[in-house]
Amino acid sequence: MRTYELMLIVRPEVSFTEKSAEEMIHTFVGAGEARVTSVTVWGKRPLAYPINKLTEGFYVVATLTSPALRSSDLEARAASDTNIVRFLLTLKA
Repeated sequence: MRTYELMLIVRPEVSFTEKSAEEMIHTFVGAGEARVTSVTVWGKRPLAYPINKLTEGFYVVATLTSPALRSSDLEARAASDTNIVRFLLTLKA
């Protein structure tokens, strides 16, 4: 099993609790593809530079375990979800 860290930046109009953020992570990653180990909501923070005329975003960080995740699948899901501004998936050592 590999351990991944997923960071999502969501539109600032959308607010989250830990539970709703975890549900969103499950929806984003896909059912059965990964197990969510932890979810941390960083809250609303300013962006380093404007993205699509947004100057702040809602940050959510999750740790996942899975045999393998395809970033191309996640890119397609992020493109179809209008609330996700950016995402980053990294493999933890």
